[in-house]
Amino acid sequence: MYKFISIFLLFFYILPITLVTTNELIFESFQVLIILIGFFLGGYIFDNANKRKDPVDYSSYLNVKSSLLLLILICYFAIRFEYIEEIITNIFNGSYTEFALNNAIERYESNTDKGLMHKIGTILFFTYALLLSWVNAKSRILFYFIFLVFIFIESSDLARAGVLLAVTGFFIETLFKNNVFFTRLKMSQYLAISFLFVILLGIIFFYSAYIRVANEEDVAEILLSKLSVYFAAMYEALLLWMSATSEYGSDYGFNTYASIFKIFGTQVNQGFYLFINTTYGETNIYLNLRGLLSDFGFTITALLFMVSGFFIKNATYYKVSVIGYLFVRVLLFHLLFLLISPFVFFTLLAAVVFSWILLIFSSRKFMASIL
Repeated sequence: MYKFISIFLLFFYILPITLVTTNELIFESFQVLIILIGFFLGGYIFDNANKRKDPVDYSSYLNVKSSLLLLILICYFAIRFEYIEEIITNIFNGSYTEFALNNAIERYESNTDKGLMHKIGTILFFTYALLLSWVNAKSRILFYFIFLVFIFIESSDLARAGVLLAVTGFFIETLFKNNVFFTRLKMSQYLAISFLFVILLGIIFFYSAYIRVANEEDVAEILLSKLSVYFAAMYEALLLWMSATSEYGSDYGFNTYASIFKIFGTQVNQGFYLFINTTYGETNIYLNLRGLLSDFGFTITALLFMVSGFFIKNATYYKVSVIGYLFVRVLLFHLLFLLISPFVFFTLLAAVVFSWILLIFSSRKFMASIL
């Protein structure tokens, strides 16, 4: 795990930040690099404090029965039945593009709560993604295909964040389960996997972007301009915000764990942050680092990255406990979902806890570790 996350930080944090840095933003870029170096420092501290072992084999650490995934599937389809019916109807009528676009417009303009049942459906979607890697059924390919169907359904109102969260969750569990495999990969293999990851991100974003501009002229030109917005603007946006703010450490966890504040009635705006103009276009995505800096300040954020490096390296070479598994899970979400703090979404927080409980009761080994 640690090796993969290190390479991920290099190619998806450090390299892009370096490339978008201008003379006016050198100091802010240097601050970000210091924070990120904290992760590697944490790994170095672990190496000095512990004798290196072979990576832990987590392949049989957990297990999920296919019947549990089928139950989640049935509940999800029951909750989303009317919505799925609308999707199918619009596909056969040839009006799916307009249907998806209207859903997206309504979601952004109304900014209203879709209700408890819709949230439960989203929680089930995330839970399915988090459990999928641990199913040992011979029909595993079928469950992967069902996951793709889930993704298509959830994409029908062009809600990219939810789909990306689910894909990230699935990958986190795959990374954890296949710890030995990912630890022993060569650099060329990591680059190949990273390339596939970028392609997947591109498909998710451009699927949504294409439907939004399908009726416009010069669709190709618009999509190319959005490419720079999706993959570069957020890095410069973070640096620009850092250069103009004095709000470090003033929000006490709101930006990182807004979902917890929502439980107590705090209102959160759709889109979370205001838009900002960058060299690469207008964006309201500033990386997850903006939330951490706003909440905890520079020093504590750097320490959090150092702690992440230490504990992820520990989990790579020493088998973790039940609580340790949940803790590492949360750390991996914070590091791999770089657009915004993943736990601004209550549905994800609920799914992480709910799926963890299901894993405990589905695995005899987990139950034994508790007792």
